[in-house]
Amino acid sequence: MEPAKRLSEPDLNLILEHTASLWEEVRGQRIFLTGGTGFIGCWLVESFCHINRALGLGASMVVLSRDPAAFAAKCPHLAGDLSIALYKGDVRSFTFPEGGFGYVLHGATETSAREVAEIPLNTFSTIVDGTERVLQFARASGAGKFLLTSSGAVYGRQPPADRWRPCNAS
Repeated sequence: MEPAKRLSEPDLNLILEHTASLWEEVRGQRIFLTGGTGFIGCWLVESFCHINRALGLGASMVVLSRDPAAFAAKCPHLAGDLSIALYKGDVRSFTFPEGGFGYVLHGATETSAREVAEIPLNTFSTIVDGTERVLQFARASGAGKFLLTSSGAVYGRQPPADRWRPCNAS
């Protein structure tokens, strides 16, 4: 597997510039993330690592992955960051990591087009049962904030833009 392309330094600095005032509450906190190997997940992990270093937050992130070795091969620059811990498990059945977490970010879903088409109940289970499991974990870990992200894997194929109308259109 070829490593993922890193976000550019100017992009990371722009993210920091526009969100700097939001990060103080993360100082010293632990964050739990599902879906870290996906496009948005990798973006979140890389942004977190950059901001954590730049602001000296002393925060850490635990990234749930079915295959931590694949994540490390895809994103060695993130897997090697000392603030990141890869945690092996399936979102539907993972053993809860010990300790408290201030934040839980949930973005895990099945994204394989073949899997979605051939085994739709597995996709449904990953979305529904996985979200239930992560909510249980958030409660058990004492998380103060929970973010659920979603994707086309949940919503399915959307109609072309020319078929969309504003809500107030007749």
